[in-house]
Amino acid sequence: MAAQLSSEETIELLSKSGGQQQACALSVQWQRQLLEANGVQMDFGCRALGEVPNKHGQDKEVMTAFADFQKACQQSLQKAMHAEQIERTKPPEVAASERRFVPAAELQKDGELSRSKILKFTREAAAVLVDEESIALLVAAAKAAPGGPMSQAGQSLMGQVSVQWQRQLLEKNAVQDDFGCRALGEVPQRFGKDAEVMTAFQGFTNACMQSMKMAMEQAAK
Repeated sequence: MAAQLSSEETIELLSKSGGQQQACALSVQWQRQLLEANGVQMDFGCRALGEVPNKHGQDKEVMTAFADFQKACQQSLQKAMHAEQIERTKPPEVAASERRFVPAAELQKDGELSRSKILKFTREAAAVLVDEESIALLVAAAKAAPGGPMSQAGQSLMGQVSVQWQRQLLEKNAVQDDFGCRALGEVPQRFGKDAEVMTAFQGFTNACMQSMKMAMEQAAK
């Protein structure tokens, strides 16, 4: 059951279910169906699963499998909601001739994003987002927005442009942008104890916010 709940197909379907409440309900439906697919009446199976820690608390194999199942339930929903957020906030496509960063010839679209690719992207993006060229381009984009750079439209446009660059930088580093966005969301979970990766990742997230702040300050002058 844990493997099925963690599959790419499951996460995609949950992400398109209509929100967190709907995704939770759908996940529970599947869990109940999987019980019956394994020959266990669903209501009885749900009650029996709730008794596992009391009945099998000393059985390492059972408790490991039970913990894996619980973890899969939680992580599949987290990944689905992250994928839904990525899709919902995805900026408009940019024509190839208008891209700031050229994509690599081949892009990774599945599997796990390697440690080396995470370090390379986060460090490059952190530097690019706060350089003089980026700030100037963000200011220019905001000034072209209805209401000017300090308006909600101006700030929204700056955020949109910044996300476009981040996606383009992923593809410059041979990572398909949608896949890369999802993979970056898993970095704290996968590398939470890796000081080097987490320092680079935090530097990237800080640069995302700092670049917007710098652009707004410059636009206000």
